[in-house]
This record gives sequence, structure tokens and C-alpha cells, in this order.
Amino acid sequence: MNASLVTLMSESTAMDALPYLTAGDELYREHMDDRQSSNRLDDALNSYYQALEMSPGNPMVIIRLAKVFLRKGNYQRAEQHVQQVLNSQTSPGWKIQSEAWFILGYIQYKRRAYASSIASLKNAIAKNPWQASRMHYCLQYAYRQQALQLNNPLEMLRNGVLAVVHLLLAGVQLPLETERMSLSQATQLVTGVLGVLVKELLGDEDGALSTTYKLYQRFPGFSPLMNMLASYYQERSRTQDALFWYRKASERDPLNEDALFNLGKLYESENQPDLAIQSYLMTLSLRPDDPGVLCQLGNVFYTVKDYEQAASCYKASLFLSRDPEWRATMAQSLADLYQQHLNQPVAAQMALMMAIQQKPDAVDHFVQLGVLNYESNDLPNARRVCEKALTVSPKNPQLHSHLGYLHWTHGHIEKAVQFYQKAIALDPSYDIAHNNLGVIYLDNLGQLTNALEHLEKATELNNTYALAFFNLGRAHNFLGNKLEAAAYYQRARELNEITRELDNDDLVARIQNLFNAGGSD
Repeated sequence: MNASLVTLMSESTAMDALPYLTAGDELYREHMDDRQSSNRLDDALNSYYQALEMSPGNPMVIIRLAKVFLRKGNYQRAEQHVQQVLNSQTSPGWKIQSEAWFILGYIQYKRRAYASSIASLKNAIAKNPWQASRMHYCLQYAYRQQALQLNNPLEMLRNGVLAVVHLLLAGVQLPLETERMSLSQATQLVTGVLGVLVKELLGDEDGALSTTYKLYQRFPGFSPLMNMLASYYQERSRTQDALFWYRKASERDPLNEDALFNLGKLYESENQPDLAIQSYLMTLSLRPDDPGVLCQLGNVFYTVKDYEQAASCYKASLFLSRDPEWRATMAQSLADLYQQHLNQPVAAQMALMMAIQQKPDAVDHFVQLGVLNYESNDLPNARRVCEKALTVSPKNPQLHSHLGYLHWTHGHIEKAVQFYQKAIALDPSYDIAHNNLGVIYLDNLGQLTNALEHLEKATELNNTYALAFFNLGRAHNFLGNKLEAAAYYQRARELNEITRELDNDDLVARIQNLFNAGGSD
């Protein structure tokens, strides 16, 4: 078959596809018109697929499919069609190539592949430098985000300057952009939103809500207005109204990340975890690898007791963030999961060490790591961790108390007393320190007066402290005060029904033994 016949056939199939292509374009324009409320993307998609049947492999049709899938938030399908265009046997026109590189650059930006995004967007501008406002605008974001990831101050400055340059170029070229709102529509929207902000500043919340709604009636396809309406209702705890408007916003504009994320939070608050998970996953499809969304998703999985999935989300959130405080928080959450629910003490210790590395001044991480080491019977490391924490926070009573306990278990009674006394000096209301010091005076040093003083103080500070009442009973029994001992044992027994910190049978036996002939503790 000769080349001229192939060309004639190509032109013939293109002509057959033209009505469907035109219909798809009209539907796409309707969707992009903020004055109408319907989402026409699926209708446009059907028309474009019909055009593709008439003209298989036509880059003009394929790039339109990519645009629709991009607007639907289906980045994977959009990228597949873009690659078809860029790898096409026939040479697409410069406008089609520019659009393909722009879509690819946008997707790479959303995936945080900023260097690749910059390269693709530069290609888009090179192919169509006269209608590149969107490309320049996206490029300035890519340079800004890349600047935040760099450690070299000169490179950060360079990327910052380039971001400003491309933002200015985006503004200069905006009048040449074909896919933009008309000037009159933009003016109406801007003045309307400014009116809303003025009313908010004046404290006229009802007026702001009314103005927003009137603006929405003029522009029922502008999803940020729906977000604003949803936010007003959310602030007033009118959850169902807020859900209605966020759902409406996400249906009209599938790329509305804020609507999807807030839907997730509202579903979470309404105890609808399945819908919350669905909303957060949809948000993640638009914001791949977003630490905040991953954390929220992890929280929902934790609520439904899917601890493995929760750990996976927290871990991903930790490694994707560059904020030390956020990373420390995620590491702490991981440690809690590993320790309390997944029975992985070694993983919990590693997570806590990472939390300490990120935030070395946070004493709580040291304390929890010390407790983990103690529970693993690694007493030397438990003590070392607490001593290290004490250099960070030398006036922390809890640390002194922990060190007192660790020295006590090692038989270092004198040091244990010193640490407990220091803990009490720093916090006279520390009931646990009073109880433990009282027990040392009672069992190790035989100083009954000091023992009574601290045990009575512990029960005075915390009248639901079953263990302290039990120890006070023991002290009175040593003194031969059987009635007082029985009363304290009985009080401990009553409290133990709630706290379950003692052996109830042992308490009963002690009370009975008090009044047996020759009975003692």
C-alpha cells in the first residue's frame, strides 16, 4: 500500500471521528464553565472514545482523553495516554506535544518528582511558548517545592528566583491562555469573594454566608465556593450540611483535594470509618505521598483496629516528611502501636530511638524507651536511657522517680532513696514517689515512722490509690495496729474492684489472717 493511500485513509478516519471529537470538546467546555453545575467529564470521555474508534491512534483524540482523565483525578490513565502521544509513530503537532508534556509535568509534580516535573514543563513551554501561562504557573510551584528539598543555600536561592520569574511569566501570558475564565466572570468572582471577606472581617457571619450562597447561584460550577459553604456549616457544627456541600464540590470537581480531605475528617468524626478511608484514599490519589493524609488514614485504621495498616501509614508519613517534629510524632505513634498492639518490642524501641533522634529534647520519648527496656528485662539500658534523659531535663520528677525504682530493683537502696527524695522535692504531690519511698522505708530500712509519713501522704494525694492503702495496711500491721491495718486492707480491696492492681485473694487472706491466733503479715 503506497504512502498516499495511507494518508487518504488517515484523513478519512479523522473526518469520521470529527463529529465525536467536536461533541467531546463541547462537553469538556461545558464542564469547565463555572456557570453550569454539571460534571460533564464522563460524557466527554464517551464522545472521545467514540472518536478513537473511528480514528485509532489519533494523537488529537488521545491527548483529549488524557486531559479528561487528568480532570477526573485518574493520573495513571492520563499518563498512559500521554505516553501514547509522546511515543506515537506519527509526529503529533506542537500544540499536542506541548499539552502532553504539561500533563506529564503536572502529574510528576503531584507525585513530588520535582526535577522530572521541571524538565517536562520546560519541554511543554518550548513546544508552545506563546500559550504557556499554565505551564509557567505550575513550573513556579515545582521550583518552590524543589527549593524546600535542597540543602545547598545557593541552589535554594536559585530555585526561589526561578519560581518568581515563572510566576511573573504566568501573569504576563495569562491573556493568551485559551483555557481560562473570561475577564468579566473573573471580575465578578473576585469582587464577590472580596465582599465575603469584608463581611467576615466585620463579624457579619450570616451576611458572609448569604453572599457566598448568592455567588454560588451565579457560579454553581465553581467548587471552591462549595468548599466555602461547607466550611461555614462545619464551623457551626452543622455536619450534615457540611457533608452535603463537600460531596457536591468533589462531585463537580474530582480534583478538589480540600473537599475530599475534609469529607474524610467529617466521616471520621461521624464514626463512619469506611467512608473516611475511602475519602482519604481518594485524596491520596490526588496528593500521592502526602504525610498529613497518610497520618489521618492511619488514625482511621487505628480506630477500626487494623493496626498493621495503621503502622504502614504512620511509617510512610514519617519517611515522607522533612519536619523533625512531625517525624518524631509519627515515630512515637509507631512505637505505641508496636508496643501496645503488635507485640513488637524491638520495633518499638527502634521507633523511639528515631523519635529521640528527631527531637532530642522530648523527655517523654526517653521515658517510654526506658520503660520498654525495663519490660524487656534490660535494666542497665533502662537506667542509661533515664540518666541520659536527666541531662536533658534535670528537674523532671518522673525521671528521678524512674531512676529511684531502677536503683531499688538493683538493690542500690541509698541511691534509690536519694532519687525518690529528689522527685518529691521537685513535685511534692507525686503520689507514686511517696508510695515507693514509703515501701523502701518499710521493707528495706525498717524506718516505720518515715514509712507511715510517706504512705499516708500518698493516700492523701490520691484517695483511689489501692496499692498505697495496701502498703499502709502492711505498715500498721508491722506496728501491731490490727484494726487500722484491717481498715486499710479493706479500703484497698474496695478500690481494687476498680483498679485491679492487686491480688484480691491475697487481700482477703491478709484481712482474715490479722485476727487468727498469732496471725501476722
